[in-house]
Amino acid sequence: ALAQASLGQEAEARGAMASLVLINPNFQFQPGEVSPKIQDVFNEVRGEYIRSPALSSKQAAYLIKTDRRAELILKSITFPGWGQLAAGRQRGYFWAAAFSATVIGSGIAAYMTQQAHADYLKAYDPATIQDRYNTYNRWYHWRNSFLTLTLMTYTGNLLDVSFSSH
Repeated sequence: ALAQASLGQEAEARGAMASLVLINPNFQFQPGEVSPKIQDVFNEVRGEYIRSPALSSKQAAYLIKTDRRAELILKSITFPGWGQLAAGRQRGYFWAAAFSATVIGSGIAAYMTQQAHADYLKAYDPATIQDRYNTYNRWYHWRNSFLTLTLMTYTGNLLDVSFSSH
């Protein structure tokens, strides 16, 4: 309320002061704590509250704004994109799709690496050995690349939900 009043946002300041009065009708600023102009506005708002039965019946629940970041981060830890979607952000679909694609790619590459390694170990002819080793090595690099992308996607998702959620 004090910041809003200092910035000239009188309607917003009055609303915040009304909320303060709803929470604690006996609240008083300490002498010298605020400027006389702000004290006058507060006294007006407090006077309106005391005189108005309609205003005094209002609840102060709208004042409490919960911080949902912990909940949203937990959801995104469970499955990337879920926290963003729970916060109403469409980019949650991107994170969910990117993470799913990289996990599937990692799984396929890991399976193919295992198969190529088994084939490589079964080879006896030097030309076949080299060819199968090259195939195994290619899948090994693909697997590592997909695992890195999966980790980067997961981390990016958590950073996104951590810093963009309120």
